[in-house]
Amino acid sequence: MLSKGQVSARVLRQASILRQLDDGRRLTQVAANEGVAGKTVRAIARRYEEEGLDSALDEKPPPGKQRALNACPSQRIIAMVCGLSPEGMAR
Repeated sequence: MLSKGQVSARVLRQASILRQLDDGRRLTQVAANEGVAGKTVRAIARRYEEEGLDSALDEKPPPGKQRALNACPSQRIIAMVCGLSPEGMAR
């Protein structure tokens, strides 16, 4: 993970938490080392035990409302706004 340089800091922190737990450190000690709440350490450990390593490291999309526009219309709007102004208009 470290050599690729394409992994988010969140995934690296989760991997570090799992490694420290595997080394035998206590939940409170791992939480203090990583600067996270004990609840976070417990959640990562539970997800690892129940669903495996990929699930424990995978970043799930946050709950909430879906984006109104997908990538294609969003890109067209950005191109239109950044492009030349229409004839007879300043902007």
